[in-house]
Amino acid sequence: MSKNLLEKAKHVFLEVTNYCNFRCNFCPQSISKRPLEHMDTELAKNLIKQLCEAGYENNLYFHLLGEPLLHPDIFEIVEFASKRIPRAILFTNGSLLTKNNIESIFDAWPYELMISMQLVDEQSFKLRCSSMSWNRYISGIRNAV
Repeated sequence: MSKNLLEKAKHVFLEVTNYCNFRCNFCPQSISKRPLEHMDTELAKNLIKQLCEAGYENNLYFHLLGEPLLHPDIFEIVEFASKRIPRAILFTNGSLLTKNNIESIFDAWPYELMISMQLVDEQSFKLRCSSMSWNRYISGIRNAV
């Protein structure tokens, strides 16, 4: 990795999965032709290691088109990053914020947890085509906060 490039980079996004459990009308996921897959855990760790070795100290976001909490090893990957990159930031749509997941997130020590809640009420939540209830969704977010 080029040090010159990383010196200028303020944000690096690591898409560890492109699976998502929402179907948001603003997201290009619905028209994407890429196959759904999780990034190999060792590949993710290798990329993080390379960033660390290159001296990257800005924001490393676990986010892009997928819901990171759907990756089976997300907590392991975030913890690995948190020990190497000062600003590892985990994004989530908030739908998987169960008691166990909330504990696992904070055990992994991300610099920041960002909950992308772009819904204002139960009606707008239904547009995301989620099978969970609005009350369960809001409850998980409240518990995390």
